[in-house]
Amino acid sequence: MTIGEPLGRKIEAAREHLEALRQLAALSNEQQARVAEPLEALSASLEGMYAAVEELRQQNEELVASRRAVEVEHQRYRAVVEDQTDLICRFLPDGTLTFVNEAYCRYFGRKREGLIGRSLMSLIPEGDQGYFKRQLASLSPENPVVTHEHHVILPSGELRWQRWSNRAVFDVQDRLVEFQSVGRDVTERKRAREERERMLVQSQQDRQSMQDLAEILERERHTLQTIMENTHAHLAYLDPDFNFVRVNSPYAQGSGYSKGELIGRNHFDLFPHAENQAIFERVRDTGEPAVVHAKPFVYPDRPELGITYWDWTLMPVVDRDGQVQGLVLSLLDVTERERAEQKLEGYAIELEQRVAERTAELQASETRFRTLFQEAAIGIALVDREIRLVETNPALQEILGYSGEELSGMVFTGLCHPDDASAGCDPCEELMAGEIDYYRTKKRYVRKDGRPVWANVTGSLVRDAGGEPQFAICMVEDITEQKRTQEVLLQAEKLTIAGKLAASLAHEINNPLQSIIGCLGLAEETLAEGGDVGRYLQVALGELRRVARIVAGLRNLHRPSKLEEREPADVNALLKQVLTLSRKNCEERGVEVVWTESPGLPSFTLVLDRMQQVFLNLVLNAVDAMPDGGRLQVSTSRTDQPDGVRISFTDSGVGIAPDVLPRIFDVFYSTKPDGLGLGLSISRDIVEGHGGRIEADSFLGEGTTFTVWLPA
Repeated sequence: MTIGEPLGRKIEAAREHLEALRQLAALSNEQQARVAEPLEALSASLEGMYAAVEELRQQNEELVASRRAVEVEHQRYRAVVEDQTDLICRFLPDGTLTFVNEAYCRYFGRKREGLIGRSLMSLIPEGDQGYFKRQLASLSPENPVVTHEHHVILPSGELRWQRWSNRAVFDVQDRLVEFQSVGRDVTERKRAREERERMLVQSQQDRQSMQDLAEILERERHTLQTIMENTHAHLAYLDPDFNFVRVNSPYAQGSGYSKGELIGRNHFDLFPHAENQAIFERVRDTGEPAVVHAKPFVYPDRPELGITYWDWTLMPVVDRDGQVQGLVLSLLDVTERERAEQKLEGYAIELEQRVAERTAELQASETRFRTLFQEAAIGIALVDREIRLVETNPALQEILGYSGEELSGMVFTGLCHPDDASAGCDPCEELMAGEIDYYRTKKRYVRKDGRPVWANVTGSLVRDAGGEPQFAICMVEDITEQKRTQEVLLQAEKLTIAGKLAASLAHEINNPLQSIIGCLGLAEETLAEGGDVGRYLQVALGELRRVARIVAGLRNLHRPSKLEEREPADVNALLKQVLTLSRKNCEERGVEVVWTESPGLPSFTLVLDRMQQVFLNLVLNAVDAMPDGGRLQVSTSRTDQPDGVRISFTDSGVGIAPDVLPRIFDVFYSTKPDGLGLGLSISRDIVEGHGGRIEADSFLGEGTTFTVWLPA
């Protein structure tokens, strides 16, 4: 029975009673008319009520049926929810749980009664609660669903990751009623993703490290290539079977093969030599380097070169296991050095015969000179843009007396001798500024123990890909012993010149001495007679001063000097003194000297005895070029661009052959039977040491002109 049946019966009973009332009531017409209208209205209302009740009854029946269907669906939905492996819950806006499924209970290890009515926030770490609340607060009727991930706390205290899809439920007035949420554990997936991200970051870091390593290797390769191509040494890298892997340009040029012809070829197929091969095999098999000094070698296919001499080292390249992977062969051609030493030995014997008092010193110098060339090696330094030493090789460390650690970071120019630094002898700053790409200079360094070291310095600039200066490679060759030997040779040449002038100077001194003796005799007689001896004494004094000038000029030839001992000088006066010393020699050889001086010459600072030696050598050479007499013209003139003075020596002698002229300044080269080949070579060094130059112009049968130019 539905709720509409009792009400319908009551209404039906009321209708029956009303009809009976109408029939039984004996009313007057007036009363009936007065009651009829309300009764009709009451009847109509009752009819409408009956219809409404009938409709309500039908709706009630439909509602009951719907409730039964809903209950069935609810039971089915509950079964589905309970069977889900996903975590399902509902909670109020304040976070109070109102429903959890069985999976939710199993996950958190609690019974349903222990979770329902509890705040959801107790299961979320405090650090994640703010994020969780902000996600829920973002929901609205227009955007009711949000998905996010956060941590949860298990009863064991373990933190786990969960991914939740939250739906906000609103009533008809858009008021928030509750949240329905479905979630699952994503800890393993999260950890896997974090591991992938970590591995991706590690991969990127490894890739960057590989790129950095590749750049470093490329920079090292470029540095090695620059060093190899800018050294005088012949360098080659060979595999353990002695096949060429890499060679530098000097090696290829010296071998007579191109790089392409050498690479891949066996060393001893090209240059067979049983003794050398035995050395190579010993280094390869033992891992011990080999060093050989001045080893003679004859090119089988180039006999015109004769015997050549080489300093060479053979260094093994070993891996981490100590196995030899290759050999580095370094060759330095010392043929000229050896030949020069051989000539020097011959010259030392001849010099010993000519200048007995200098024999011991020359022998010692010659020994030092030989030792220098046998032991010297080229120092190499890498210099950064601040001209600080980055890397130095053992040869440079030995030259400067510092260890590699001490040199690292030092300013290279700070090792320069103070006198050279103030004179601007090192263009390294111009090099690192990018103004020049290459320079060669001769300068001094100060060793750690305070001793100066002379060196030939070659600097090469290395630019980066953008053309900006990156670093410089400086090569330093110790020439200290060469400098000392040059001083000895210079002094020997002075003695040679003095020997040539000895006879004529004896005559030059004897004449004034005879005049002095005669004047003093006359003065003695006049004094005995009581006369005035003043005029005789004046003549004698003038002759004594003349002798003093001649002796002073000769003394300068014997006095050792240094290039640094400069003093103000008058070129015209110096030339007059030279012509005075050589006047007698010229007269005896029938040579007329024409001297033309130019007034107002600029001032100079010269090493007087050295420049006097140059001028004397040029005058005596001119006299030797005129065996039958002739004319020697000596003149000075000023130059403007650049400012300086030009000194010319022009003879009317036999002249110099065109094929001989280019070699006259070479050391030990002479066309004279008794010549040593030192005079012009030393003269050129002296002039260039003063910043000047010396040149020769000659025509066979017409004569020769030597021109010396000195800067003001």
